[in-house]
Amino acid sequence: QAEYEPAGAVWRLRTYPAYSGTRTLMRTAAIRAIPDIDAAIQAASRRELDIAWIPPTAGIEKAVLPDGFQIIKTDSLAILHLFMNLDNPFFVDERLRKDLLDLVQARFKREKLTPFHKFLPHYLPAGVLPLSYYRWKPAVMTPKRFQEKWAGHLPEAPLRVVLRKNFFTAGMVVALRESLETAGLPVIISEPPAEEHVKILQSGEYDLISGG
Repeated sequence: QAEYEPAGAVWRLRTYPAYSGTRTLMRTAAIRAIPDIDAAIQAASRRELDIAWIPPTAGIEKAVLPDGFQIIKTDSLAILHLFMNLDNPFFVDERLRKDLLDLVQARFKREKLTPFHKFLPHYLPAGVLPLSYYRWKPAVMTPKRFQEKWAGHLPEAPLRVVLRKNFFTAGMVVALRESLETAGLPVIISEPPAEEHVKILQSGEYDLISGG
């Protein structure tokens, strides 16, 4: 049985014996959204939560947890999209877009930017498609090579890069910025919360924007 309490934005779940037919370990569970890792830690300190699901990009690896709490890693698949605004003339050439993709992926593949992620250059986990799919490797693109190859096409204005808050760690943001700027692409990076991120996506006021 589920009830929604608008006042606290809480979903409250209660056992339904007629369905389960057995005695459950819990009678109720309250589910609510927490905006960020700091709010989660504060709620844990006040003993207002028992379990919190925290995205691995939210900085949890550096968090100081209250007594009685621990981090438990779970395996999952995360796909971080970075969309290009094709209304920007800079992205018209498909070859440039592919080189830009290779440029960004090269840094993320080479370095361990977070203890919770292992970068793979494919969309689907191993075992889903034939082995030939997973043998594909992106071309190695360096900032110097990109800058030399596209010297006559680099934009004068900084690229507006919009990353949804908590989807990239601080180290991942630095790596993205450095990859682009050392390739001759100055950027302005913003990290709005989810509701603002959607509005920016709909308005088209971006050059590169993360999915999610």
